[in-house]
Amino acid sequence: MIEVESLVVRSYDFRETSLIVDMISKEIGSIRVLVKGARDPKKGWTSYFLPLSYIKAVLYPGKNLYLLGNAEMIGYFPYIKENMYRFSVSTSLLEVSYLISPPPHESLFAFLIESLNFINKEKFDLLLLPVYLWLKVLSFSGFNPELRRCVSCGRKEDISFYSVELGGVLCKKCKSKSNDIIEVDKQFLGFFNSVSQISFNRMSRINVSLSQKKKLKEIVYRHLLYRLESKPPTLRFLEKNFVNYE
Repeated sequence: MIEVESLVVRSYDFRETSLIVDMISKEIGSIRVLVKGARDPKKGWTSYFLPLSYIKAVLYPGKNLYLLGNAEMIGYFPYIKENMYRFSVSTSLLEVSYLISPPPHESLFAFLIESLNFINKEKFDLLLLPVYLWLKVLSFSGFNPELRRCVSCGRKEDISFYSVELGGVLCKKCKSKSNDIIEVDKQFLGFFNSVSQISFNRMSRINVSLSQKKKLKEIVYRHLLYRLESKPPTLRFLEKNFVNYE
């Protein structure tokens, strides 16, 4: 038996009244849990296993997944669910984290709670926030982009391109080392680096052109998908429904 704090990523109906639930836990990372009778009205558990629910769960190891013994609600994020964009950004954040960071990672879990609290309460830059969230998850998972030196030769001079497949910048001499490059300059890389390191509360102070923001979103999004090797449903929904958000 183990007791964990968890965020619910998604759930699937299983048999007549049960659920299979994907969670990110502070103690044991990404997990899949069988919740027997979760959809039985007598148990009153339905709301516990909706996306973004923050619960404490007692789990028993099973053959291929954990079995839920008991659960209690720790918290929820009511204003996120009232706005489709906030909800889409939040659920995609959890799904990406679930897929890219399966081992236990208490710092990532703390960041996810901080992120959901921020999205639940604060105004934010619609274009920069998802980029910032993706960059932080990539960093926790060891896939953060290399921005300071050429990923091919290690030089710091003449950095002019970003390679999605190599996961970082290239100098002019190494341009041919990648088939998938995007042209960048020193000013853009400074902006890129600042977004990757800034805090939530200072994000509104970043003042760059819309074209720079869109280029950053394109690079980070493609970098993320390359590391995931697939496009999760929540990212597909975000891409389809909020293509032109500014």
